[in-house]
Amino acid sequence: MKNSFFLKQHMIYALSTTIAMIIIIAIFAQLSTSRSVLNVYKKQLEQIETIVDHYYADPSSHYVFTCHPEDRFLIMDMEQNVVLDSLNDKSELIGSKLHNTTLYKVYSGETIQEVSSFGNTFQELKVMTAIPLMEDGQVTGAVLLLNSYEAIKDDMTYIYKLLAVCLVVIVIVTFGSTYGFTNIMSNSFKEFSDTTQRIANGDFSSRVNGIHDGELGELSRNLNYMAEELEKLEDYRKDFLANVSHDIRSPLTTIRGFVQAMMDGTIPVDNQEKYFRIVLNETDRLTKMTNDILLLSKMENQKIKLHITTIDINAIIIRVLDQFEQSIKKKRMALELNLYDGPLLVDVDANHIQRVVANLLDNAIKFCAPGDTITITVGTIYNKAEISIADSGPGIPKEELPYIWDRFHKIDKSRGQDKQGIGLGLSIIKEILRTHGESINVYSDPSLGTRFVFTLPLHNGIKKG
Repeated sequence: MKNSFFLKQHMIYALSTTIAMIIIIAIFAQLSTSRSVLNVYKKQLEQIETIVDHYYADPSSHYVFTCHPEDRFLIMDMEQNVVLDSLNDKSELIGSKLHNTTLYKVYSGETIQEVSSFGNTFQELKVMTAIPLMEDGQVTGAVLLLNSYEAIKDDMTYIYKLLAVCLVVIVIVTFGSTYGFTNIMSNSFKEFSDTTQRIANGDFSSRVNGIHDGELGELSRNLNYMAEELEKLEDYRKDFLANVSHDIRSPLTTIRGFVQAMMDGTIPVDNQEKYFRIVLNETDRLTKMTNDILLLSKMENQKIKLHITTIDINAIIIRVLDQFEQSIKKKRMALELNLYDGPLLVDVDANHIQRVVANLLDNAIKFCAPGDTITITVGTIYNKAEISIADSGPGIPKEELPYIWDRFHKIDKSRGQDKQGIGLGLSIIKEILRTHGESINVYSDPSLGTRFVFTLPLHNGIKKG
């Protein structure tokens, strides 16, 4: 526990606060001692001026002034004789001399302050403030303001006690708040540590809970987002193993079965060509599957370099249609082709874009029934080429739409007649368009069919034709 973040933070906050309070109290005490004790009554000098004015106006008048019952003022002549006392008829000092060795400074025109008992004149110490008594620019005496030192000391004792109580309260509050803060921080970091450890051990469902505000809240959201992405990747990995193992095993089983049958003589020699063709198709299927996986992996790791050329998008579409002409006729489907009026030049990687069109057209054929219609439309929007490939098939269920771009996600179980493929076609399409800086959208309705729309960059950003 010595080296824990909790204890270190607690000690740093507590120690720094305590040191700060000690410094503040020391400064305050110094100021209180040097100024309050000796200077606290300095402002009363203005009131002494009023006393002096009364004295000069009528020396026989009595002007009473005290702060405490023990406090008093005196007026002395040049021989240090007391000629006026604020106690009036109760005074025992009038006519006597006060013994103080520093009073001569007052007669030289200075103002003095000191703590003195004036010999044995007073039974307790007095705080004396003495100023010269002036008449026509000449010193004619002295005015003394005597305050009870014990009363001032009692006041200072009360202040020190109050400060001590304040210090105790501040220390308790500081330690309490510091303890609470560091405890929260410690629990938060422990939550982060435990969650990170669980994620590192493969539990990607772990989340940081209960932290919402400030930088720690942002950190928890980022950590949770990372865990969600890792969980998705783990699901992808599991899907990959499940789908690939199943889809590879199926053609391999077919290939092995036919080869074994031909080797055993189960299949007559005159029928072997038919089965060799099936074996060849299955090997082509395996090759395409492997190529799709490698291509998607390279694209996601940004290891694919595009070979951008300027080409007419109409030409790409016609080239792809030539490949699927027999498939469309065999399935007795209708085709509506709305090409752009004249060449529409785009700056793209022709092979990749041809693959995008081929995958979308293959999906449309695969998921449609005989008599359905495929519509291909080429146009422009916002200085981009826009290509739409639509079919009148059964459409994609609404709940499936958010997931169709995920790797290995299949919707064949609800939409397609052909169960081949491992669910990479749309993922590859999205990655190809992403590398071109373009996007693709899908619009589907069970009663109207499905339409995929994507854009491509026009050559120099303008239409040519």
